[in-house]
Amino acid sequence: MGAGDFSGTIDYSSGDPVLRNAKANVNIAYSGNFADSFTESSDYTSSVFGQLKGMATDIGFDYQWKSGSSYKLKVGMAVKNMGSMTFKSDKNKSINYRLDMNATQSLNLNEFNNAESLSDIEAILNRPENNFFTETSESTDFKVKLPTVFNLYADYNLISKLNLTLFLQQKMNKDEGNNQIASQNIFSVTPRVNLGFFEAFLPVSFNEISGTTAGFGFRLSGFYLGSNSVLTAIGDGKQADAYFGYRFGFL
Repeated sequence: MGAGDFSGTIDYSSGDPVLRNAKANVNIAYSGNFADSFTESSDYTSSVFGQLKGMATDIGFDYQWKSGSSYKLKVGMAVKNMGSMTFKSDKNKSINYRLDMNATQSLNLNEFNNAESLSDIEAILNRPENNFFTETSESTDFKVKLPTVFNLYADYNLISKLNLTLFLQQKMNKDEGNNQIASQNIFSVTPRVNLGFFEAFLPVSFNEISGTTAGFGFRLSGFYLGSNSVLTAIGDGKQADAYFGYRFGFL
């Protein structure tokens, strides 16, 4: 569900969130199983492995400036997730509405609290008292753009055992597009100490959604454990994440 070209006011003076003076192009699109419910895990697995077609492409390059057996500088760039997915099913829906409220109209957003499916949301939008929503088009097959991003990174060996990595992710799709998977802009700076069998790193990121985050991680031989936000999550952070794994290779 998305709302493009949105303008309006959410008023809390009555205690409830009430939308007033709003205008937008609203799109509701769902694949098969989500017509009935989006509260059961089986709805998601059935949709993921249902009638889904598409193609994605990544392209990039990497350059290393060698200094002896190791590198002094490594840089790279890539454009990732170029492509789209097409959902085909008799139960699919993609409906466009025009939201156009006059000064006397309003919508209590708590009406959506008990909605358990996207068809429930449709029913709310189509209530007679919500006649400021006008359906403009409907289809059963729809295409969703993948979150195309431009990546740029550089890894520089400052001194022996100490590296500094810079990473940039810039989204290439427009925010106001409804039929797309969202992505976000990120810039990160990561100093790291590499002793061969042991490595420690301190990522500091600037994210358009969660703001500034700082984390910590380490690698011991092939095992690694870390977080991009553990240090800021302790305080008033807007992001919390963790990852771990084991890396190995053979010829």
